[in-house]
Amino acid sequence: MSSSALTKIFMAATLGLALAGTALASESPDPTEHQKTVQQICNSPAPFLQLDHFYLKKPDYGIQALDAAVDIDGDLIPDIGHGDMVEKIASFSGKKVITYGISQSHLDMTANMIADQFFDIAQKIENGEIEKPAAIIFSISFPFSFKAIYQLLGTDLHLTPENILDKQNEIIEKIIETHEKNPNQYTQMVSKIHKAITILKAMKVPVITGAGNDSSPNHVNMAALLGAIPVGALSHDGKKKLSISNINNLTSVYKVGEVFSRRVANDDIDINNDEKADFPSRILSNKRMIIDIFYNNQTTFPLNQGTSLAAPAICNR
Repeated sequence: MSSSALTKIFMAATLGLALAGTALASESPDPTEHQKTVQQICNSPAPFLQLDHFYLKKPDYGIQALDAAVDIDGDLIPDIGHGDMVEKIASFSGKKVITYGISQSHLDMTANMIADQFFDIAQKIENGEIEKPAAIIFSISFPFSFKAIYQLLGTDLHLTPENILDKQNEIIEKIIETHEKNPNQYTQMVSKIHKAITILKAMKVPVITGAGNDSSPNHVNMAALLGAIPVGALSHDGKKKLSISNINNLTSVYKVGEVFSRRVANDDIDINNDEKADFPSRILSNKRMIIDIFYNNQTTFPLNQGTSLAAPAICNR
């Protein structure tokens, strides 16, 4: 074969590879607005502000109603709170985490109380009483099904997992309208969360929340529906979406939502596999290994999975 023929073959192959590369590049989706916002959050030197459940280390005999504490040894003392775990995961990014506890007992842990605290935070940031954060981590879920939305707002929305994002503004408008015409405790809570998110958006303070753990594309976290950025959960290796995670087009940000715990020196607990103690053993009532159980209205779930554990990981590598 002549050198000119070889040259033509080489040029054709090179052109084919170039065209293939162009095709592959063109197939890469553009980042969504939520993904762009997360990148801006991670580039910001400002801290996270975390709104979550934190508990005093004292017996709580209402443990069956507790939805945010880990009782390691069954002595009714919450050993590691949900907020403690979320704060630790957020800190792995290197960002400072400002914590804002909303509850010290299951007795005052109501949805309207959480909404009131959230609105209070938004106002304090607006007034300069709290340092403006890069984002608020609102790792608390208000599960909301399409069926519940229909019951509250009517059946004419025709929601699907593929159009929930497009319907978001329409849903918010209907919620506001419903609250003005026929206010009740639930619409009051939803309206207050929306007002807080609106105040924060005006100040360019994004709100990050979990997408929800209902294992259903027909469920959303109400906070996400009202304008917070929902984060779905990936497996520990980051290779697949967890089946518990709500998956619909409201969610485009996914982070690892599995936590594995292990003993390190002095029986301390490491949860990010860096061989360093994240939780000292002294916080455990009898130094037993963390068991992956937490309580949620008499139902148990693995602590090591959840979109509320993925949300604080948005800037983690």
